[in-house]
Amino acid sequence: EARFRSFFESAPIGEAIVGLDGRFLEVNNALCEIVGYSEAELPAMTFQDITHPDDLDADLEFVRQMLAGEIRIYQMEKRYLHKGGHMVWVLLSVSLVRSRAGTPSYFISQIQDITERRAAEEELRQAELRYRTLVEQLPLGMYIRPVDMSLPNIYASPQVEPMIGYPPKMWENNAHLLASIVHPDDRERVLADAAAVRETGKPSRDEYRYIARDGRVVWVQDETFRLLDEHGEPYVQGFLLDITERKNAEAERDRLREELHDAQKLEAIGRLAGGVAHDFNNMLTAIKGYSELLLDGLQPGTRLHHEAEQIRRAAEQASSLPEQLLAFARKQPLAAKLVDVNTLVATASVLLRHLIGEQIELITIPAPHPAFAQVDPDRIEQLLVNLALNARDAMPTGGSLTIATSTTEITAETAQDHDETGADRDEVAGSYVVVSVADDGEGMDAETRERAFEPFFTTKPQGKGSGLGLASVHGTVSQSGGFVRVESEPGRGTTVRLYFPAAAAVPVEEAEPHSEPALVVLLAEDEDIVRELVSSVLEREGFEVHAARDGLEALEQLERIDRPIDLLVTDLVMPRMSGQELAERVAERQPQARTVFISGYSEESPTLERGALGESAFVRKPFSPSALVQTVNSVITRTRSSSRPARPNVDADQVTCVIADDHPAVLDSVSRYLEMAGIGVVARVSRADEALREIESHRPLTALVDITMEPFNGIEVARRAAVSSPETGIVLYTGHHDHALLREALDAGARGFVLKATPLSELVTALGTVAAGGTYVDALLASALAAAATTAPLPALTKRERQILTLLSGGMTNEKAAKELGISAETVQSHVRNAMTKLDADTRTQAVATAIRQALIS
Repeated sequence: EARFRSFFESAPIGEAIVGLDGRFLEVNNALCEIVGYSEAELPAMTFQDITHPDDLDADLEFVRQMLAGEIRIYQMEKRYLHKGGHMVWVLLSVSLVRSRAGTPSYFISQIQDITERRAAEEELRQAELRYRTLVEQLPLGMYIRPVDMSLPNIYASPQVEPMIGYPPKMWENNAHLLASIVHPDDRERVLADAAAVRETGKPSRDEYRYIARDGRVVWVQDETFRLLDEHGEPYVQGFLLDITERKNAEAERDRLREELHDAQKLEAIGRLAGGVAHDFNNMLTAIKGYSELLLDGLQPGTRLHHEAEQIRRAAEQASSLPEQLLAFARKQPLAAKLVDVNTLVATASVLLRHLIGEQIELITIPAPHPAFAQVDPDRIEQLLVNLALNARDAMPTGGSLTIATSTTEITAETAQDHDETGADRDEVAGSYVVVSVADDGEGMDAETRERAFEPFFTTKPQGKGSGLGLASVHGTVSQSGGFVRVESEPGRGTTVRLYFPAAAAVPVEEAEPHSEPALVVLLAEDEDIVRELVSSVLEREGFEVHAARDGLEALEQLERIDRPIDLLVTDLVMPRMSGQELAERVAERQPQARTVFISGYSEESPTLERGALGESAFVRKPFSPSALVQTVNSVITRTRSSSRPARPNVDADQVTCVIADDHPAVLDSVSRYLEMAGIGVVARVSRADEALREIESHRPLTALVDITMEPFNGIEVARRAAVSSPETGIVLYTGHHDHALLREALDAGARGFVLKATPLSELVTALGTVAAGGTYVDALLASALAAAATTAPLPALTKRERQILTLLSGGMTNEKAAKELGISAETVQSHVRNAMTKLDADTRTQAVATAIRQALIS
């Protein structure tokens, strides 16, 4: 017993004899040190008192099993509550002592303090957790491989599965997975680099491609190191970063940079072409002017008269060259109309049969149904002439020329990556009317085909071609919103396909929402069906329409509208109040309002003086929706001459004029021609400041001013003269076919705008019209302006369009921009098209470049 007592007291671990109720019967010193209670305190306590509540149920369950004879001993890790208030982790081993009769007597417990071990284990667990969390939350994949490349991965982090599609288990079980999924073009290099890392120990950084499980090509950046484990054994560790988006963005950026470079080259050539056309028009104007003067002074039928007539005709024929230059440079405005291209081709084929000669068979194959497009018929006819002449020259011994029309739907998937216009996959998708011109002539090789649309490039002998035919085709089709494709091989002929955006028979234009309020229209029409039609057409064009059944109801509506109206559209004949009387009443209350009269009686027309109604127009029933819209827009966009009263018609010999042009021959020939026509030329000058001084000095009825002069342009002359000499009507004279200049000129106060390509007789008409208080606009530009007005003035870029162009400028694709903005790729494509239209851009790249230049995006 003495030896047992000595062993019990000196044991290095806690020892206790515990009663069946859990009370400590005897304890040693080691247990007292573990729990902080003395040998006198513990016998007054039970093990339940010092056991952590979370561990007590498990302990009691073991006690129950032992008393029931289910187990002989038990061992568990548990926590004791130290007297000092902290927890102590222990390893508890318990056995049951029974009496000679076999009944339970007491428990013998051995308690070992494992607090330090548990703390170390917890620290290790936390460290491993932090490491695993770090590795598995990184935006890259991690792998560990043995040096022996024939063995599989030791470890692969979970990120590799969403990246490449193969779960970590496959990497850890398949030693050949790496070699099998690396892109074939990169495989040899990647495996050689991996072997070099293992042999030399030099770290490697590489970029290559995987073929993902779903077939995607995934670009990765792989950084590989050779390391030693705790036993000094080498192993390989690496990190995989998905760089697919960056690589795609770099490729897109390179493509955009190349497109931008090409666009800038074309833009520079376009500016040159426009400048050449302007200067050439100046020379043609002088030639035509002097030839007209010669003809007026020569007896018809004489040799000199015939020769002067030949000079005039040569000048007229030469005027097609600047038109081709301007078509290439896209500075010649389109007089776009809604036309059936089938009809257009059929009409043009009559002319083409005479041009190509009898040795060439002309075949036309129209589409089975009408093929409508919004194009300039005259320009398309000229385009077909250019292609037909090229085909004729390619078939010197005869052949066949086939012109076919069709309609097609092009998707982003079926579109070419790049066509001859430079458009990319996203920009050519849509519905198109196709005109194909095919010959069975000599054909072109690849080099010639690539340069076919370059300006001034020609394969014809010197003096036989200007090299502008196909360049002007390119410009016209692009300006119409379409693109061109060419198929040609030597000896197999050439097929040129022209794609024009298809349009409905009655075009439906949805006005894009913008911050400016809609123009207000008051409509008076007693026929219900006509009133509903006009309301529908105008509302579709973005107008705010207030409709009434007659004049009295219209006046009542006028009082209720909370802002001034912009336009009155009224039938002339209505019950209770005529349209003419309604217009008078509206003009009294709101003189700023314009008026459009409509009527089904041919003999009817409004009889009010112009000054009483302001701007007005007349539309005769029946009318098409497009005709109504064109008339309404032409009235709204027309500049009113509010600064000067209307004058009666003035004869030519009553018109006084200052003439200003920096080209001496133009100045002299035009001045002399106008003087012969009876115009009183009071001054001739070559500078803008001189023109302004002469206008202020003489106060003539008119002034004919060139747009391009020193030290400021003709538009600035008009702007200043409107203040200093408002009675003088400024007529601008230019070789630039640009309706944007026309708008700017009219806004500046000019009353006339005449192109130098027009006959000089038109100048006399223009000056007489302006002298009488009217406004004269060259017919070509007037039709272009009306066409532009029909589709409504273009608003500024919307917030969404600016967002998208900003993302595209950083190299994003449409799909990436869609994902960034949380919208569909089709919506992105639609916004890009709208922005291209507003910025007069033919490709997405040009739209981005223009937006940057105009500071619309940063």
